[in-house]
Parts: sequence; structure tokens; C-alpha cells
Amino acid sequence: MYTCLKQNLTPSYANIKTPNTSPAQKYTQHKIPTIRIKDEIRYLHSKKQQINLQIYHLHISLANMWNNMWPHIQNMIEEKLCRETKTKYETLEIKLKKQTNNDTTRTTHIQPQSYQQHQHPLHQ
Repeated sequence: MYTCLKQNLTPSYANIKTPNTSPAQKYTQHKIPTIRIKDEIRYLHSKKQQINLQIYHLHISLANMWNNMWPHIQNMIEEKLCRETKTKYETLEIKLKKQTNNDTTRTTHIQPQSYQQHQHPLHQ
């Protein structure tokens, strides 16, 4: 999402057509994508916070339940999760490159930044 704002890319869900009946329409048409992207970022951040809290509580309960076996189970889960997220980020990177290449309204061409995989906060 921040990449969209930094590179001046507009996802299709953020585009809204407004009737051209007033001088304010141009300003509104310019601001709508930015506002929708920022709203989406806020929503996703709150959703992430809620999921992280659930993961934390689940992690604590599973560690108490499985005692000595938990590190092995956790390692297997982490490996599978890394493989899954790697494929997801590769797909997102391809989509971002495609969007950047198809965008003809931009005046300067900025190379898309690679997504960085972050380790889960519980493992840091």
C-alpha cells in the first residue's frame, strides 16, 4: 500500500468516477485514490494488530500444552509459513511490476521495491 502512494500508483479498487460538473471535481478525483488507500492501510493495520494478539495468545497456550515438543512443532510451522509467504510475495512483486510497467501516466519511472519478509514478532 505504501508502495502505491510512494510510486503514485492507483489500484483499481481505489478509482472512482465522479461526474465532471464542477471545478472541485478535478481536486476530488485526485484525492479519492489517496484517501481510499490510506483508509485501506489503517484497516489492514488494525486487522494485523488483532491477528497478532490472537497469535500471541495461541502461542502461549500451545507452548504450555506441548512443553518440550513445542519448539519442534513451531519450527515446522515456521518453515511452512516461510514457503507460503515467499510465494505470496513473489506474486505481489509480479503484480506490482506489471502495474508499474502498464502505468503510462507517470512521468518518471521508479523501480518497484522488493517486499521484505519480516520474522514474526514472537520469534525476535
